[in-house]
Amino acid sequence: MTRTSNLLAVATATLLPLTAVAQTPVDMPPPASSELVPEPAVRDAAVTEAPADAAPAPATTAAVPAESPSSALLVSAPVARTRTVGTVVGHRGNDAILDACGAASVQLGDPVRLYVEHPVDLGDGEIAYEREELGVGTVVAASPRRCLVRLGTNESAPVGAHGEVTIDEVPTARIAAPPRSGGYWEVGASTRIFLVNSALGGGSLTDGYVGYRGERPFFAFVRVDPSGFSVHRFGKQDEFHNAGAAGAVVVAGYDHRILAFGAGFGVTRTLREERSTSPTGDSTEPAAGGFTFALHTRLGPIDGWHVASDFSFTSTRLAALVSHLDMRVQIPFSERLALRARGGSGFDVTGASWVDVGARIRARGDGHSGTVFVTPFLGWASVSERAATWFETNGEGDLVYAAGESRDRRGGPSAGVAIELRL
Repeated sequence: MTRTSNLLAVATATLLPLTAVAQTPVDMPPPASSELVPEPAVRDAAVTEAPADAAPAPATTAAVPAESPSSALLVSAPVARTRTVGTVVGHRGNDAILDACGAASVQLGDPVRLYVEHPVDLGDGEIAYEREELGVGTVVAASPRRCLVRLGTNESAPVGAHGEVTIDEVPTARIAAPPRSGGYWEVGASTRIFLVNSALGGGSLTDGYVGYRGERPFFAFVRVDPSGFSVHRFGKQDEFHNAGAAGAVVVAGYDHRILAFGAGFGVTRTLREERSTSPTGDSTEPAAGGFTFALHTRLGPIDGWHVASDFSFTSTRLAALVSHLDMRVQIPFSERLALRARGGSGFDVTGASWVDVGARIRARGDGHSGTVFVTPFLGWASVSERAATWFETNGEGDLVYAAGESRDRRGGPSAGVAIELRL
């Protein structure tokens, strides 16, 4: 009995640890098969008894699930390239005032893209919105609720436009090549007063225009070419002499941002003509009017760096001659200041000549309607009293134009001012 009791005690001591190990749950890796194996409804209900001669199971610890590759890498959220900050509620000159765009949401110097959205009917009750970009400005001032965004020449944002801060764009303001503006009337004039350096006297040359520049790329203008007079005499005992020039044309054409060209017609007053078949002169014809065909070209933005020209032919009594050439070059230094050089001549048809160099100043406005430009300038100007022309006889006995020149040119240093209004 004693031997039997000892065997039972040893067996009991051996089975109790094995039973405890079998009841401890162990996390197992998922099966290799792609099929999902359902977990038992009650994991603790299955208890497996080890055989009596089994070796003691080694101590185990709870398995730690391995991290998946996606959870092991830290993936940051994409950086927002834009952030809506406000709506245009007003203007300060050419600058846009945005509401809900305070110092808490923007910083000075932040680029802000301005845009408007136009509804587009896609049918079947579907409405989409098409975005029209207006430009990218810069925050120059901010209060707790509002900010001021500065735009470039000819850039504008209407009330109700939206603004968003961008981190990958630069302001679109361009001094040398600003965008085109249109949808307004234009009125301009320039007057120059000059001295007659070869006699006692002086004179004036004035030109101007009025026209419309459309929102679409076209223009139409009525232009008065440099017209004027001089009054002078060569001594106290001498009577006063005078000379004059005049001309006007109507021109219309295509007006793109960087290119413009057009054509038109008009009338030009010709000089008193001394006609001859030899240098001594055979007859004198009074001043008269001639039909004029005009051309206009421009290369470059009208408010930026550009070269422009006006060119005209006029039919005189027996020939069609070049009667007008006006060349202009503009070089901007800032959004409000540009150097303008201008020169031209009426040759021996009108007898007027001029050269001007001045500073074109944007005194008011943003390039659209309501803008005023003022250009003071210095230069040289003159007019002629008469023209001399020579004719030759062709094989059929008809007189044909051979050469011509303006005579008795009176002029000298000049000073003047040009004013441009956009209405």
